[in-house]
Amino acid sequence: MAQKFINLFFSMILLIGMVVVWTACSDDETYFKLNGEWEGENTNGATSKKWPFTVYLDHRGRDLSGIYTDFRGSRTLRTVLYDGEEISFVVDIWPETATFVGIVRSDSSMDGTWSFSADGNNGEWYLYKDRDPDDEDDDDDEDEDDEANHSVPAGTSDPFSSQ
Repeated sequence: MAQKFINLFFSMILLIGMVVVWTACSDDETYFKLNGEWEGENTNGATSKKWPFTVYLDHRGRDLSGIYTDFRGSRTLRTVLYDGEEISFVVDIWPETATFVGIVRSDSSMDGTWSFSADGNNGEWYLYKDRDPDDEDDDDDEDEDDEANHSVPAGTSDPFSSQ
């Protein structure tokens, strides 16, 4: 009787171990691969001001990190969450934080809403990606003044602001 119990116990441990290994090694096909540079536009809901921004994403398994860049400079994304469809991240934009929440539509399209932490200011955003980030044929001569296209002219107000 004791031998049957021991055999059953070790069989259960072996079965649980196999399930854990199989689950850890399986590739979750419901997740789009989000690596690379995404380009898009923010729109302020109160003022209808629009401005371009980019997000560079590094997607490894279920871990996702990135950098947000607009006319104010670049910032590391905080609290990045992605469940295979919904994505959210936080960007520190002094003196507040902006929370972006959205839907990943495909491996080249996502959109959603953003809101400021303190003043209730909000708006919409979209991002798209043109090519595979692993494509080594990068065209470096593309719009050399691209930086200038991402800046706000002097004397213009901050588009995140509702004033």
